[in-house]
Amino acid sequence: MSRAAPAARLIRQPDAEWVAVVRELRERGAQLHAQASASWAQSEPSAEHWLLVLPGADGEPRAALGLRVDASRALPGHWLVRAQRVAFPGFPEGMAIAATALADLARSHWRILRLTTELTALGPEALEAAGAAFRAAGFARAPIRSWARTLTIDLTPEEPAIIAAFSQQPRRDIRAIEKLPVVVREITESRWVPRMKALLYATYERTGGQVQPGDWPARISLAAMDPALTRLIGLFRTDRTDDASLVAFTWGLFHGDHATYEIGASERQDDIKVPLLTPLLWDLMRWARRRGASWFDLGGVSAGGSDDPLSGITEFKRRLSKHEIDIGADWIIEPHPVRATLARSISRLAGR
Repeated sequence: MSRAAPAARLIRQPDAEWVAVVRELRERGAQLHAQASASWAQSEPSAEHWLLVLPGADGEPRAALGLRVDASRALPGHWLVRAQRVAFPGFPEGMAIAATALADLARSHWRILRLTTELTALGPEALEAAGAAFRAAGFARAPIRSWARTLTIDLTPEEPAIIAAFSQQPRRDIRAIEKLPVVVREITESRWVPRMKALLYATYERTGGQVQPGDWPARISLAAMDPALTRLIGLFRTDRTDDASLVAFTWGLFHGDHATYEIGASERQDDIKVPLLTPLLWDLMRWARRRGASWFDLGGVSAGGSDDPLSGITEFKRRLSKHEIDIGADWIIEPHPVRATLARSISRLAGR
């Protein structure tokens, strides 16, 4: 008689048990994404957060996934679950274990309307292998909500060698910024939130994008509470003291073996010709490297070209890296197809 595979464990609130499990996993060398942290869950009270703890063959914890649980607006009493940043460096069997555990979770809770998995893997072969594991568990491919391709930067060399790999312009900009009336500082006070929102709207107006809602006071609190997990920094003019002294900002997350540039915004300054995000991105890379990250994700790239409103930011990122790879794919499972179809119909009607 074959021995049953060890079962995954679900922790449904960021309590002492969650903290202890994450600490144990990190002591074992597990590389956990930011959303697996209890402090992340505590910073987002608008949704429930669960932790799915995945065992190895010996039954001991080997990895964990942070799950975001939102209430369905179409069908009250039902949940939309999202497994964020699913990746298991150093645990190659983790994808198959995660696929089975997430499918079992979806099927065992009648309230779960849909469970979406955000796969993160470096390169098309790794993504295909991960997708095969989720397809075998009953998941289907879905349109990706985040980015599918990105540019990465190797953080293993010394800092001068990392800068030397940039193109000429960002190398020159990093040197030039030191002579300008600006300084990079952490954003630690909620008083900056209105200014940050203004910078976001100004930036997205230039690019034609849509500003995504975000709880910036909570993110500021999170950065102060857990600076090893997230970094929120601004570029401030030293010749001003009012709110307009903040002329750019960026936000980054640490995921164990790598870090990501999540979002940034800036306001053009007539007397400063240097792209204002350059020193901020370099600061995030240095922070990630000090934390032990081996690579940096520049946050996705678009197709480029004259018809692409995001071509400017994509070309800016390509001055920092030429290493473009496939990195993301979304897979979903709907354990109750009739209810899921009904919810989509209601959503479409509401949209009309």
